[in-house]
Amino acid sequence: MICKKERITILLGAGAAVPIGGPTTQFITDQIRIDDTKNLIPSFINQIYLKLNKFQNGATNFEDILHAVESLISYKTSTYPKAQKNYKPPLAEFTKIKNSIFFEEKSLKRAQNYIIKCISDIIYQYEINYKSNLWYVNFWKKLSQKYYLDIFNLNYDNILNEIIPESDDGYENSIPAKFDPKLLYLSKKHRICNLHGSIKLFNPDPKTYNKYFLQLNTDDLWKHDSYSNAKQESTYSNRHTQTGDQIARSPIIVGLRKTDKLISYPFSEYNTFFHNSIFKNSKLLIIGYSFGDLYLNALLEKFNYIHSNKRKIAIVDYLPTYIRWNNSIKAMRWPNDNMLSVIFRMFNEQDPFKKHYIQPDFLTSNDERASLYLKGFQNSISENWIFEKLK
Repeated sequence: MICKKERITILLGAGAAVPIGGPTTQFITDQIRIDDTKNLIPSFINQIYLKLNKFQNGATNFEDILHAVESLISYKTSTYPKAQKNYKPPLAEFTKIKNSIFFEEKSLKRAQNYIIKCISDIIYQYEINYKSNLWYVNFWKKLSQKYYLDIFNLNYDNILNEIIPESDDGYENSIPAKFDPKLLYLSKKHRICNLHGSIKLFNPDPKTYNKYFLQLNTDDLWKHDSYSNAKQESTYSNRHTQTGDQIARSPIIVGLRKTDKLISYPFSEYNTFFHNSIFKNSKLLIIGYSFGDLYLNALLEKFNYIHSNKRKIAIVDYLPTYIRWNNSIKAMRWPNDNMLSVIFRMFNEQDPFKKHYIQPDFLTSNDERASLYLKGFQNSISENWIFEKLK
């Protein structure tokens, strides 16, 4: 008797890449501050960071910085008397510019483009060195042999596309390639979606756009065979949202206006496909996700409602060493509220932490259908934890 492989849904956050050299949020934040040496205003990004960090009580990261830059560009544009309504968010009418140094439009746009380029360069550096991590490569090969994988990656890299060549991402087999959602939806192979983009994507040049302008638009991203080629063809500019705010037109989604950036190919279809995968697949694996994207959390919270006693959920996380375990989550101050909201619902329990007076390696729901591992991705593999919990 031939057993048909199940299909599972996988969501990968930054914590899935850190063990193989992927950057932490803090590392990216530090790099864009340190390396900003070519702006018209010296240390412009760092000055924005310092003001934000003071305002936000020490919690500012690179996504906050880009969001601030986009907001400042929006505000500056709205002050032009001849600017159209689409570029005039109403807040500007009721406020005044407080400090003119942060409204220098050329410096703002240079900062915006630099942040995106800097992040992409950082991703490329760890992407080209992943092969030395055999444990990582072998895990994905083994998992892809046991299941059909619907992978949703938030990390901007293309590593899994290389490790699992028998996969589809919706892009045609050409260089450069345009996106065709039918290739994704009709695929019987593994499917890999870079929910927030990848460094191999780029906005079309005028010649390419003109050839397909009746079918696609300038916001729809094409895919190249390498980061260097994609980078050469990328053209950074802005577009406006429904509210009149300006956002970066970019191959990677960065900042806090993520839902406004999901309306073009491939993002719109990847987001829809994630919804479909959550609905169809009763097994869910989450690795290294900080639960910082509210639009994703809103869907993850419904997993228990959709699959109930048929669900199988494995969450791989890492409890920082500086946090002292306490079965009272208020006293421990971990996890954050976003993560708790999802875990409570996935576990179908109001507080799965309170029964653990001593720090466990992992938590399991009372019905044994949801588990949370606390020792990091690499340890979860060495202990065969993921395969055991997805049985």
